[in-house]
Amino acid sequence: MKAVAKRMSAERAAGRTRVHYIPEYYDPPGFDDWLAKQGIRETDEGIHDSYSVSASLAAVHPTLIRAERRIAAGTFSINGVPLAPLEKTRAMGRKILDWYADVTAKAIQKAIAGKK
Repeated sequence: MKAVAKRMSAERAAGRTRVHYIPEYYDPPGFDDWLAKQGIRETDEGIHDSYSVSASLAAVHPTLIRAERRIAAGTFSINGVPLAPLEKTRAMGRKILDWYADVTAKAIQKAIAGKK
C-alpha cells in the first residue's frame, strides 16, 4: 500500500492530489497497551477474531456479532473476554472506534504536513 500511494502521488505530481499510506490505521502504535489500561486482556483461543473487532462491530450493530445466537449457545465471549453485558461491550466498542479515529486523524494530519 505504501508503494501504491507513492506511485499514485508521483502520477498526480502535476496536480494537487497527494496519496498517503497511513500505517497507523492498520497497526496503531500503543493500541494493545491502551486496551490493557481499559481492563481488556485477551488470551489466544486460536481463532481469527479479537475483542476489539467484536466490540467495534457491536457498537455499529449487535447483529453483526450474532449476539442473540451466541448468548443462546453460551459462547458470548472472545479470547477469554466476556461480551456480556452487551451494552458495556457496545460502549467499549465506541471508545475503541474513537481511539482509532483519533490516532488515524493525527497520522493523516502529520502526513499532510509532510512530517516523518
